[in-house]
Amino acid sequence: LELKLYSSKPGASIMMEPDPEFIMVMEEIIRKNNIRSVFESGTYLGTGSTETLAKLFVENNKKPEKFITVETNLDYFIKAKKNLAKYNFIKPVFGLSVDYLEAVKFLVNDRVFENLDKYEEIYIDHLSNPQHYYLKEIMIGVVQEGLEKSTQKKNISFFSSGKKETIEFKNNVLSDFCCDLYHESSLIVLDSAAGIGFYEFNQVNQLMYNREYYLVLDDIEHLKHFRSREYIETHSEEYNIISQSKEAGWLIAKSHRKKNVN
Repeated sequence: LELKLYSSKPGASIMMEPDPEFIMVMEEIIRKNNIRSVFESGTYLGTGSTETLAKLFVENNKKPEKFITVETNLDYFIKAKKNLAKYNFIKPVFGLSVDYLEAVKFLVNDRVFENLDKYEEIYIDHLSNPQHYYLKEIMIGVVQEGLEKSTQKKNISFFSSGKKETIEFKNNVLSDFCCDLYHESSLIVLDSAAGIGFYEFNQVNQLMYNREYYLVLDDIEHLKHFRSREYIETHSEEYNIISQSKEAGWLIAKSHRKKNVN
């Protein structure tokens, strides 16, 4: 098995590092377009792609009406919320972009894990039982929410106000985001849990069908999005690749499906 561990990749980071070329391309897109809605999966601490994009919107005086960023790890979410507090147009959400049970089903049944030896150039996070580790990644938020509620219940005394904010795990956030869209220009950034990256991309394809939007993928040389990248590269009737960097691991595309005419 010749798969490469992601940790061995030069410049490997859990955070999407600000790349000068990425910033230049995104700056032009934001400057030339009126992007009103932004969705990002995989906030981490909010100091990577989230803040990079936030600064570009502010610098170009084009704050979007809606900017949702989703993080499935409660500890990361709490830190990200503090880090992003200065950007009042960003709404961090603790939850999962896609449906939790469907994501688990996809991961358990994904045939790619039976044929990993075919993908010598693809990076992966765990060589031993990767499905197990990726399941833990998407399950962590649900587990943490349960622990948080249990701890709060124990800590409520007779004299406490009981007004402490409860943090609820939001499921299927991407679907809600897409349902609320009308005809505005949108940006979708996918950088969440590695095991369900391709499922998440497929959900965007379905939910945004016949809509025009900009799409950013992070980790295109990784198990997360190598199939998403291949789909975009082989479906020129659906996507136009604006720019990509295999070294830095990102891809920017625009969907150009024709909108339905009633």
